[in-house]
Amino acid sequence: MKILFVSTRFAPHVGGVESMLKELSAELSKENSVCVLTSLNESSIKSPFTISNKTYEKDNLCVKRIWMNLPRFLMGFLIFPYRFIAGIFSIRRFIKSYNPDVVNFHFPDDASIYMYFALSFLNFPLITNIHGNDLHVFSKLKIYRFFIFQTLKKSKKIIVNSKYMENELFKVYPEFESKVEIIPNGLDLNYIATVESKKYIEEKYIFFVGRFVYKKGIDILIKAFKLANIPDLKLLLEGNGEEYSNIESLITKLNLESKVILTKGILSATEKLEYMKGSVMGIIPSRIEPFGIVALEYLACGTPVIAAKTGGLKTILEDNKTCLFFKKESVKDLSEKILLLNKSSKLRETLSKSGLKSVEKYGWKQIADSYLDIYANRAI
Repeated sequence: MKILFVSTRFAPHVGGVESMLKELSAELSKENSVCVLTSLNESSIKSPFTISNKTYEKDNLCVKRIWMNLPRFLMGFLIFPYRFIAGIFSIRRFIKSYNPDVVNFHFPDDASIYMYFALSFLNFPLITNIHGNDLHVFSKLKIYRFFIFQTLKKSKKIIVNSKYMENELFKVYPEFESKVEIIPNGLDLNYIATVESKKYIEEKYIFFVGRFVYKKGIDILIKAFKLANIPDLKLLLEGNGEEYSNIESLITKLNLESKVILTKGILSATEKLEYMKGSVMGIIPSRIEPFGIVALEYLACGTPVIAAKTGGLKTILEDNKTCLFFKKESVKDLSEKILLLNKSSKLRETLSKSGLKSVEKYGWKQIADSYLDIYANRAI
């Protein structure tokens, strides 16, 4: 089968969508021909008039970059009419030449505008994945809402990663209820199993990994850690983002400079897993979490998890079996859960064993098979 993925978000950029699509395309390319059509951006092109670059190819996987972003800088605005028209024709020409059996569009943002025109009068089956911010952020703007609606209308199926995201989708686009399928994100379980547990500091530590943005609730975690006040326990925060300076200020305000370690988002993917395996617990304090791939990573590492009872976390985790849930945004409840889990080695062992068992169904082979089932039996 020839599969074409379309997404402005793809490696080497870092993020949940980027990671998910990289792993899914790699798994599917083992037995299928797969191409990822993704966008150029301002920082990756030498000339403002560049529309596409050469196709990367390895075995059955290729990556083609064509301009499909809206302008964010002055030069982009000045030449936008050219880029827009040229981008549409380049996308259209590439899709026709690749001639896929199915087009799977992920995270309809700027690209939804380009794809609306590029796919006009073309009859390739379209599947669309809604991940989170494409719905929660882009759909709130009228221009995006129209084009995302048209994309979903044209789609044979709409894939979301959790029951939570299905419900969120119905709130905004109730017209498409009959089209929706739920397929969770996955993990490379075999690779994670090979990563050795490493303890990078002498003291016991809690490990958090994620973008430093408001919705991730890092401020809630820091306040709860302060309230728990466990002398021999430290907090390691891995990540970076727009809230970084605010987090630094909060740490200083609470006099936690000697207790909280900021790794500044420099850890490799393998190092993050090593930190997970070396930690006494992992915490997910999110205010909003459409899916929660980091929760699966903690489970696959055998790390006991404390998580906010919100979003997709309620689907993939089970209270008192694979995690301890705390009331979303409750500093007091989170601090009590930290104290409980830190005190009980038996509880940590129970959560660890149950988590390792529950994560087995999230291997990429199983996830890829679910996608193939939709592509082969329902889309074509």
